[in-house]
Amino acid sequence: TLVLSAGLLPVIPQPVDGRTGDESYELRVAADGSAEIRAEGRGRVWAEVTYAQLKAMGAAKPGLVVKDGPKYKVRAAMLDVARKFFPMDFLRDLVRTMSWYKLNELHLHLNDNSAGGRAAGFRIECETYPGLTSTDGAYTKAEFREFVKWAATLGVNIVPEFDSPAHVGAFTRFDASLASKKGGNYFDLSNPKVVDFMKRLFEEYLGGKDPVFAGPDFSVGTDEYEGGDPELFRAYTDRMFALVRAFGKKPRAWGALTQMAGKTTVDPRDVTLDIWNNGYYRPADAIRDGFKVICVPDNLVYIVPSAGYYYDWLDCRRLFSRWEPCDFDGWTTTPDDPALAGGKFALWNDKGEDGCDLDGAWARLLPAIQTLGQKMWSGAVAGQDWDAFRALAWKMPEAPGVRRTERAAGLYLVVDLGTHRLCTLDSAP
Repeated sequence: TLVLSAGLLPVIPQPVDGRTGDESYELRVAADGSAEIRAEGRGRVWAEVTYAQLKAMGAAKPGLVVKDGPKYKVRAAMLDVARKFFPMDFLRDLVRTMSWYKLNELHLHLNDNSAGGRAAGFRIECETYPGLTSTDGAYTKAEFREFVKWAATLGVNIVPEFDSPAHVGAFTRFDASLASKKGGNYFDLSNPKVVDFMKRLFEEYLGGKDPVFAGPDFSVGTDEYEGGDPELFRAYTDRMFALVRAFGKKPRAWGALTQMAGKTTVDPRDVTLDIWNNGYYRPADAIRDGFKVICVPDNLVYIVPSAGYYYDWLDCRRLFSRWEPCDFDGWTTTPDDPALAGGKFALWNDKGEDGCDLDGAWARLLPAIQTLGQKMWSGAVAGQDWDAFRALAWKMPEAPGVRRTERAAGLYLVVDLGTHRLCTLDSAP
């Protein structure tokens, strides 16, 4: 009987290390080829995924035993849909693919300033403030509510984000009185109307018996508020966290409290921060201050198509070989640090429609999902081989119900995961 820890691609044997939790599972392939699963919660989802992967790779042999579980609790991707709209069928294919590679969280950045000369984006139907919603693409509340519930059945938690007090061009375009003297990209935090505006917005999506944002978490943004009063910023941040808790949700935000150091207390209860840049919030400080943290270092895992900064394509070879979500690019903790929730990568659309089309976005997302799905599930497992992983990733079929790489054959199917260069199919691994 072969016993292995399945990880991302279960045909790569990995040592069993006794991981436990509601995402762990045991899978046995019976004599007739059927699956026998012992698991609870999302562990059952991942067991079914592993079984489907094994079948797809011709490795579901009778007598095979898989004992598996994730090293990191949060294994996430973030997509900026504010500055480039992604239709719902794209999001559904993205969730299917994330589930196929055992990523369990999709963070959606729903508002931001203008991009590529286009209007600032707010990408969901809004009844509280008619006219706020973008006219060049938006989700209905009904379809978004159903999407969140559906994604949960595939093991994927949807984390919506309304970013403020920076990146608020869509809000100040709707109500110019909310803008700072610095311009419409920032709220005037001395204006009491700002908190009332956001509170009413939260009520529409987080309130009621069947909220639009049905998942357990909601992000209030808080990144890149430049040049404002740190005490007002800290008080505003704390107020946003309190509002989210009042609706029974757990607050999320981008880490910013080193940049905005001050005396005003920000309550860390139930708050998880995306630590994306150590200058904005040093991870050691965030942990000391009582926050849970997600590792999303901009210099390693930010994709910004056609921008000329960060990455157009992630350096998958480097990430596979040298990174896991305890490495904050300049500060490292241990994988078992109780304050470390997990890891995330992000695709930002600073250039809007000028950055890439939908197929181009998919071509960038899929290698990142495959590579970082492996790292966030298994971490730095001894004996893993990049070339073997790359070859298996190439051969792995698309997630059930997804046909995007077939349609984008001129893109992903000829992208080398290690070099980002285009190559011919004949030269693929």
